[in-house]
Amino acid sequence: MGIRDGVTDVWQRFTAVTAVHPQRAAVIAGESTLTFGELGERVESLAAELARRGVGRGSVVGVCLPRCTDLIAAMLAAWRVGAAYLPLDPADPVDRRTWMLHDAGAQLVISRGDALLAAGEPGALDVAAPLRNSPAAPVTAGSPLDLAYVIYTSGSTGTPKGVQVCRGAVARLVQALEEAGAYPAAPSRVACNASVCFDASVQQWVRVSRGDTVLLVPAEVRTDPEAFTEFLLTREVTDVDLTPTHLALVGEHLEKAVSGRGRRLRLFVGGEPLPARWWSRLAASTGLEALNLYGPTECTVDATVTAVRGTAPHIGWPLPGVAAYVLDDGLRPVPGGAVGELYLSGPGLARGYVRQPALTARTFVADPLVGDGRRMYRTGDLVRRRGDGGLEFVARADRQLKLRGFRIEPGEVEAALQQHPAVSGVLVDAVDTPAGPSLVAYYLGEDEAERLDLRRHTEDRLPAHMVPAIFHRLDAFPVTRSGKVDRTALPVPATAPLPAGRDSPDAPVGPVETVLAEVWRDVLGLDGPVGRMDNFFSLGGHSLGALRVAAAVHKRLPIRMVTRTIYQFPVLRDLAEQLAPPVVGTGTAPAARTAAPTDPGEQGTDAG
Repeated sequence: MGIRDGVTDVWQRFTAVTAVHPQRAAVIAGESTLTFGELGERVESLAAELARRGVGRGSVVGVCLPRCTDLIAAMLAAWRVGAAYLPLDPADPVDRRTWMLHDAGAQLVISRGDALLAAGEPGALDVAAPLRNSPAAPVTAGSPLDLAYVIYTSGSTGTPKGVQVCRGAVARLVQALEEAGAYPAAPSRVACNASVCFDASVQQWVRVSRGDTVLLVPAEVRTDPEAFTEFLLTREVTDVDLTPTHLALVGEHLEKAVSGRGRRLRLFVGGEPLPARWWSRLAASTGLEALNLYGPTECTVDATVTAVRGTAPHIGWPLPGVAAYVLDDGLRPVPGGAVGELYLSGPGLARGYVRQPALTARTFVADPLVGDGRRMYRTGDLVRRRGDGGLEFVARADRQLKLRGFRIEPGEVEAALQQHPAVSGVLVDAVDTPAGPSLVAYYLGEDEAERLDLRRHTEDRLPAHMVPAIFHRLDAFPVTRSGKVDRTALPVPATAPLPAGRDSPDAPVGPVETVLAEVWRDVLGLDGPVGRMDNFFSLGGHSLGALRVAAAVHKRLPIRMVTRTIYQFPVLRDLAEQLAPPVVGTGTAPAARTAAPTDPGEQGTDAG
């Protein structure tokens, strides 16, 4: 299938590579490796089963799998039969996954084992079970306008919104990044670092279509700077995508590890603004080569790119085929150097939002500068055009938040909390707290006894990155002279209140528990004692806090503590058991017994 402007469909490119390089490694997940030939055979088997079940052109297929080789095979199989894939996180609340499946009109979900039992799906294909010997799927004559995937982002109306992206847009993304020099010509080893539920994963995993080898980074490795660095070096990774938040976690380790090795690691940085401090460090690095990328989900991952050079952060220039306009409220171009809202046009624009024609019409508007019926996307980002023609990100024009790489609509979190009977009003915002930038829910209620229940209530309805770290009760919201809520006057929590309604905490036992309790209290800015049965994440902890805990414990005890241990054993007593003698003083970390990591910050829906 050819794209109208000469761009080749990603599926066609994949089949061509498979025919020419069947023995080259295509996907690596843990100790499992599939060559291009083996991946092609697995895709054909899954596609045959999908076709046997009636999945074909125009269908939507849910994909609810962990980070395994079948994850990429399942998405390719959907494309093989002309369908679109809908990525689902097995760790998300069941009700949320079920809602997305039905909203997107998914005909079937591909999953594995226990995840099938709780998915609430309309139909299931278990990749862990033997597949039938079905006839090969028929060859599908598709179109660039066929859907490639549906990815849900946070919605200001209180429900997620599904962004529909077409196959032609994905094909154009790959070619545009090649033309811009972002993808090297030689075959690369690409670390797939983002969750498949976030659009940044698309420009990582589809690189198999170029003949690149894709390595799925284990979730628990992502949160551990030393393990992450070791993974990249021992697996000989050449390219890795990460957010500035994730860069803050692992950057120093990466710099030290690659220095003097004579080999450069290419970083694709995006998801949120890159701070000036890290911009300068990356620009001066001899071992790290960084690209800064920007682009909303609605414009197929990336719309602008620039090499990280010089001292002033910016989001660079539009990719080939992308038109970027800086406009005022009347959709008129602003003078050079003036601040305006960024509008994007070109072949990467999404079809629109699932079942939301009014929102689609408001957001994807006619391009008045060409007048030929083309659309442009209103990003909600304020930018200015630099003297060299590049774009500089200034701020958001609406309430949307970016926290650790995630795009969060406060309205969706507020809508979930408003469903709690004890809440009469709620405002959600991102606040700089003693534990770092945190999501804070300011709520109106009779007393503070419901705080613990509010956390559980939110966890049951929203993914982990949208659960507030702090629930702060107010008697009333501050208002302006005109009677509107004054968000600038909301109090900044000097300390994070411990969850009300819990039993009196059991005092820590022994030196390791005592040190951990003190470190948790300091790092999280808590206003009371920490008990041995407290859970780090229930107290408002997150990935940045986990890294600070590991560093603080290492300073106070002869313990080499890796951050993934906190995710595996978040209860203070259990964590202390992993660090207590004979581990103390050995300089080694305990072997993992379980795994329940939380991502430190995905490459989210907008980069800058």
